[in-house]
Amino acid sequence: MKKLLLNLLGVTAMVLPLSLSAQTARVMAIHNSADPAVDTVDVWLTVSGVSTKIADNLAFRQSTGFINAPAGVSIRLAFAPKTSTVIGDTLLGFGYNLVANERYVLLAQGHVGTGFNPQFPFNLHVVNPVLERYTGAGDSTSLSVVHGATDAPTVDVSLRIGNEDAGYLTNLDYNNNYKNVLLPVENYFIDLIPSNTEEVLITYAAPIKALNLQDSAVVVFASGFLDPSKNKNGKPFGLFAALSNGTVVALPVQNTFRLQAFHNCADPAADTVDVWLINNDNDTKTKLIPDFVFRKATPFINAPAGVDIGIGVAPRNSTENDIIYTEEVGRVPGGYSAIAVAGGVLDTSKFQANPSGVEISFAINGASALEKSPVAGKVWLNVYHGSTDAPAVDVKVKNGPTLFSGLEFTDGGETGIAVTAQSYTIDITPAGSSTVVASYTAPLTGFADSGIVVIASGFLTPNVPTGRDAGAPFGLFAVTPSGNVIALPAISTSVNDIRKSFSNLQLYPNPATSNIVIASKELTSGTNISLMDITGRVVLSYELSQENKEEVSLNIDGLNKGMYMVHIQNASSSSVYKLIKQ
Repeated sequence: MKKLLLNLLGVTAMVLPLSLSAQTARVMAIHNSADPAVDTVDVWLTVSGVSTKIADNLAFRQSTGFINAPAGVSIRLAFAPKTSTVIGDTLLGFGYNLVANERYVLLAQGHVGTGFNPQFPFNLHVVNPVLERYTGAGDSTSLSVVHGATDAPTVDVSLRIGNEDAGYLTNLDYNNNYKNVLLPVENYFIDLIPSNTEEVLITYAAPIKALNLQDSAVVVFASGFLDPSKNKNGKPFGLFAALSNGTVVALPVQNTFRLQAFHNCADPAADTVDVWLINNDNDTKTKLIPDFVFRKATPFINAPAGVDIGIGVAPRNSTENDIIYTEEVGRVPGGYSAIAVAGGVLDTSKFQANPSGVEISFAINGASALEKSPVAGKVWLNVYHGSTDAPAVDVKVKNGPTLFSGLEFTDGGETGIAVTAQSYTIDITPAGSSTVVASYTAPLTGFADSGIVVIASGFLTPNVPTGRDAGAPFGLFAVTPSGNVIALPAISTSVNDIRKSFSNLQLYPNPATSNIVIASKELTSGTNISLMDITGRVVLSYELSQENKEEVSLNIDGLNKGMYMVHIQNASSSSVYKLIKQ
């Protein structure tokens, strides 16, 4: 490569005097034709009738790096078989006018021969204007993305930092590009998602931070064939990063995701279970966790990404034929990190219903969880509501902000939050209420740079009425990445107060178009009803007077179509309902 670059620079110096104006542009050429017949090519440059070989034996997926090229005159870039000796040997050529002082990336792609599926002619794809280097404060990188794989579909390109979305490029099809997308210097995952679908095709790691590419400009190009067998057994598909100096880095496929499991089924009948990993692609089952005990957690493990998987649960000492419950997970993107929480109860008739109306039968649900905090020196905290007989709650720092709001059974925060590594007092309130019904100490002092998930577990009213809910009492438990489970000390023991939701409250019709009715015998004077849109903005508020009893009708005709949260609360009760306005 070093010799090639020196040759190119030397040839450019010889060509420049041929330019009428001696003006130059900066050009980087990339050989991206996956046609096996041109796996290696020579590149010729013709200026004012004089032809010079500027690249000798340029291999597939090789780049020249940025070099000087004549600007202000018509040039012709031609491609010839390797070891060519004269311009007459060239296969195809392309005329182009370069603008002085601008930067260009030229990708040779498509097919010279026939017999490809689909067939695209050999062409020169030009990315301009493009950056050769981004000059900033050392915290950003410029990224351009080129779709150069002829048999790959139109895709959306999702950029992630861990679980967090960091950018989304839509409808990128063959022979097109996005250019000069400015990104913070981080290590990214790139999900390729066929447009108009949601299932990730493949995930690649893009370690921009690890490669020290701050203040750099990088061109990521899709290359090769998704199905080589239908394309003359050409090179398989991949993503490659071309750096300004000519280095080309193959981005690695991220074929695993990180998974932690927590046994949160408080039904005594499922105190200890076996957990199986089911691979639906090859129809195999592997015992993942034998003898998994209630309120125990695993450390994070690697699980197969991009594979159609499920999780099975069986009694202890089981074989694969003993699996009694299966949760289909689907294809999880590579690099993602999650906690799988087994919860609910086996026989719903033996336990109290959830006051928010959420199904409480046994299920495995996922929540976002990270092993390491993406914010240096902070704890990455998430909360998961896993108590079947508890209503929707808000989770707050005592005398501080609300961390998570409106969490119903099986809800977790859509993302974690970064908090200082110290000890906190956590207050639990019914959703939308300021009444604290339970408080816990959360000792996060020793968990800087780590991820923690706090899980609500057990029953608020064990064995009430007699013979029901005969399981473990309610508590909050912190799960660490290593699989340790820490019971958070309770400061207040008034957890039963959390159950004070409106009994037999009805909200109808739902969906609604112009009016809704809220009915309950507990609609006393002073009860406040508020509707909030998905941004948390209160769009309608109503307080019942002494004359209002048991039923109130509200006109919502003036509200926009969409989803709203209806908060109903008074001094003793609080309930939250979702409302769809049509």
